[in-house]
Amino acid sequence: MWEDRPSGLGLCDPQERPRCTAVQIPWTSLSPATLRAVVEEFITREGTDYGEHETPLSHKVDTVMEQLKHGSVAIFFDEATESVTLQAVDRRGQPRR
Repeated sequence: MWEDRPSGLGLCDPQERPRCTAVQIPWTSLSPATLRAVVEEFITREGTDYGEHETPLSHKVDTVMEQLKHGSVAIFFDEATESVTLQAVDRRGQPRR
């Protein structure tokens, strides 16, 4: 669902690790309330739903939570900008480009 969404962070591959400021945060390390707030903030970041039919926020949250549980999306914190985003990841947990 969020694979084509730009991250806005300086996510990097392992070869760039010395310059990388983004770290992956395990979704299981966040409290349920914090996790929901992070997911909702990410979903509503752009503020507009451009679909033919508007999708309820609760459905979008459920979809992203399933993606987190299945490992196709991960949470990243960028230390340099002190910001959080969600990014599609590959099977190794690396951000997709």
